[in-house]
Amino acid sequence: MSTGLFWLLGRRTAAGMRRMGSPWLLPMATLAAAISGWGCIQSTAVDCGKDGQRCCEQSSCFSGGECGTDDFCHACGAPDQACCEGSSCAAGAECRADALCHACGSLGQACCNGAACSAGLRCDNSACVAPCGAACVPGATRCSAAGGIELCTYQQPPCTAWTTVFAQCPAGQTCQDGVCKVTCENECTPEALLCTSDGLKSCDVDPQTQCPTLHLVPELPDNPSCLTGACDGGWCWENPLPQGNPLVDILGGAADRLLLLDGMGNVVAHDGANWSYFHRNERALSRMRRLGSCFGSYFLAVGERGIVDRYVGGNWQSWNVPDWTNLNGVACASPGIEQPLVVAVGDRGQAFARRWDSAAWNRLSTSVTTTLSSVTLVDYGQGQGLHALIVGADGLVLQCSDLDGVGVCVQEAIDINTGAPATSADLEAVWASYDGRVVVAVGDHGAILERSEHWNFDWAVIPNLLVDRLRGVDGRAEDGTVFVVGENGAFARRSPLADWESSTFNAEVLRDVLSMDSSHLYVVSETGTVWLNQVDGMASPLFETWKPVDARSPTRLALNALCGTSSKDVFAAGEAGVILHKRGDVWVREAQGLTSSDLLACTSASAEETYAVGARGTIARRHQGSWTLEGAGLTSNDLRAAFSAGGTVFVVGDGGVWLQKRAGAQDDWALLTPTTESLWALTGSADGSEVWAAGSDCTLVGLREGAFSTGLVKGCDPGTWLMAAWQSPGGDLYLAADSYIILHRRAGVWTKESLFFGEVASRAALTGHGEDVWTSLSESASVFHRTAGQWTPEADGLMSPIINALWASPEGQLYVAGNDGMILHRR
Repeated sequence: MSTGLFWLLGRRTAAGMRRMGSPWLLPMATLAAAISGWGCIQSTAVDCGKDGQRCCEQSSCFSGGECGTDDFCHACGAPDQACCEGSSCAAGAECRADALCHACGSLGQACCNGAACSAGLRCDNSACVAPCGAACVPGATRCSAAGGIELCTYQQPPCTAWTTVFAQCPAGQTCQDGVCKVTCENECTPEALLCTSDGLKSCDVDPQTQCPTLHLVPELPDNPSCLTGACDGGWCWENPLPQGNPLVDILGGAADRLLLLDGMGNVVAHDGANWSYFHRNERALSRMRRLGSCFGSYFLAVGERGIVDRYVGGNWQSWNVPDWTNLNGVACASPGIEQPLVVAVGDRGQAFARRWDSAAWNRLSTSVTTTLSSVTLVDYGQGQGLHALIVGADGLVLQCSDLDGVGVCVQEAIDINTGAPATSADLEAVWASYDGRVVVAVGDHGAILERSEHWNFDWAVIPNLLVDRLRGVDGRAEDGTVFVVGENGAFARRSPLADWESSTFNAEVLRDVLSMDSSHLYVVSETGTVWLNQVDGMASPLFETWKPVDARSPTRLALNALCGTSSKDVFAAGEAGVILHKRGDVWVREAQGLTSSDLLACTSASAEETYAVGARGTIARRHQGSWTLEGAGLTSNDLRAAFSAGGTVFVVGDGGVWLQKRAGAQDDWALLTPTTESLWALTGSADGSEVWAAGSDCTLVGLREGAFSTGLVKGCDPGTWLMAAWQSPGGDLYLAADSYIILHRRAGVWTKESLFFGEVASRAALTGHGEDVWTSLSESASVFHRTAGQWTPEADGLMSPIINALWASPEGQLYVAGNDGMILHRR
């Protein structure tokens, strides 16, 4: 045999020759053609890729064929043909041990791989049969109508029937999914935390009964609080508790019944169990500044632009504003059975008095123009009537009598040598026992003035005790104990017939103090915290004797993102890598220490999978309850927005970074860059068929059917940042701009919808449910709701922290998150 002929034959393997129909020999026509052309080599174009022809370039062949090791195309995959590469066969055939495809799945044939048969057939003893009888699968069980168990058995092969195994499950058990199980009471979702009348309970599976059961959680420092936040209508605070606005004043009606005044001018009440908004400030241009009460039955609130509100008959009502003077303090007292007397003081030396049921206010002649900060009332007895002790700027102390008339005011606390006030510091608060035997005033630079038996009832300056600005003072009339609080955690106490002592509290700005009794000493701060000391503040070190009334708030760090799968399964992510998770009714902290990067966005792909992304390309993934980091080395750009739909997770960020991956896959990110503009917003359709990203300089990027489109939003002013996006189920696209403008595209037409005029916003949020849309721009601290084509504000005055994120749950419940750990929920 010649070497040329050997080359032709030697190229074919045994498998390849078998496919030609002969184990070793070439067809004679092919061999003759090869021999006849031996003496001449020609360059000719030949057909390829068809059955029996040479494989085309890159070893490609016709559909249903494959390239053999002889470089020729051969049919494969059909019944009685060889299996294709990868041991695959066409539908209705399977590859067996002889490397040939055999028909399967039809009536009388073997079951295909995975015991599959054609529709209407059942795999029975590895053969496809027509079901008959009950048409059930032998060995299957089900629950009977009587609460027992039935088993599928052969009646006459291949016919099957249901037969009774247990007429009823044993006592204490019920049939579930064809099995008798112990009847579970108090069913709950495993791992959920629920607030109950008995306190915080955790839902755990009992190892003996396998039933989810609620167990009381011990009150440990690391366990979350079961207290409820202050509510107003459908809006409730969920973190911090009782609410996150600064607190400026506190009153008490009983040891565990409190009234708080927040920095927005709202009055919050605690009834011993729950918090609620007792009085909402609905004045857009003014706020209440101070609270007052008369023996716990009459309440007052005074503030800016002459506000005076009183609580009467279960309702708050405006009470004949004396004039437009800002009022800074109020006091009320009722000697004997007389009508309560009210005195209010304010700017420019203004002071006003009136009886509770009188027709009008009378102005007191203070003879000063100094700002008056605080007032208290005393009754010295012996028919002298009530006196008002008033303090103000530049160390001013006034004592006023004839309060039902024009008032006679005399300046006190004067240095007998110089005639000047005993202190030049602005005085901010004053407290006195009702008989006037103990009076203490406090103010700037740690100023404390005292008049008491300890100083022979002369005014004395307490030197070198505190240096910070003092904001609140309160005491107990029965024994003369006095407490003082101020900025940088300043705290001081004077025991009866003892010297003043001070101790470090914390670094907060303490605004007011309330001493109900020796077991209930309260302090409120500008962080919104209510502190309780039940040992009278005497233990050392002092701070260890205090605990926050809100117990264990998950965080006070800024929260930048919200996402979830339901109103009972919500995530909040933010500053320094903090991640909170609402499980049931309680927020808990997760992923502690996972990252120190700020997290800026999150998305929940499913109940088992959530992503939080943020600064320096950080990607955190929660899968089946555990958080891990992904995407190492993908990008160092900040990631600003996240969205998931149609089984895909999308993330965008600075520099036009676009990341996406299949939901459920682990660390399988694709990095794309459809634009060089920074992208801050991301939304799309529920099925993921279209996805939109918006960002700097009016840029809008779309992804449809795997192709990107990039352009500018029509009507968007050049240089505008598009900071948030949401697409409605009907396809309307909403973009929030940094200029307090909403750009709305409907049926391909863009329109501008203005909220109001303000400074450029640094952050915006958008969300929606159905055709309802909500937005917020961070500097406004307001939520705007779009209904019937109009934007109106919601929850005005409920919050002071900056809003960073909005999220509407599938049920239509709205969550708001922002600075200082703020989380609000509108049910």
